[in-house]
Amino acid sequence: MQDKLVLGAVFAVLFLGVVRSTCSSAEQQERQVARLPGSSVALDQAVSCPLVFLGQIVDLSTPEPSAPGQATYVATVRVVQMLKGALEGDVKVSITVRTFPKENAETLPERDHRYLLFAQNKIDATFPVQRILHESSEVVECVKALIKMHEQVQVK
Repeated sequence: MQDKLVLGAVFAVLFLGVVRSTCSSAEQQERQVARLPGSSVALDQAVSCPLVFLGQIVDLSTPEPSAPGQATYVATVRVVQMLKGALEGDVKVSITVRTFPKENAETLPERDHRYLLFAQNKIDATFPVQRILHESSEVVECVKALIKMHEQVQVK
């Protein structure tokens, strides 16, 4: 029994090391491009969202009134690949973009581009997005690993 616990702990440490290494390079890559909505939400917190998916922005609304320093948009996103949860086809999401202060301002995702989205369950007619990342194979692998690690921790 004790051997199994030690083996499990060793596996967890090794797996965590691989995840951190993969995610650290992915986060460095993400910092080199424009800040996207939810940039202040940590990745390990974002993976706790019930819906994580790769999607293509099909349409964006005009900004709606929001809290000071923010603008909220409704976007139609075509689901390309689910990493967590279940969605398909075109879905409506709400995206809140920080507009000031200038040093914390975020960039609105662009139409026809693909992104990794972390969303909550539907509220009213849209899925509120908590964080958006640029699509890259490194980012997708990092997020898959974090989801797997998060699910293993939840099970124990």
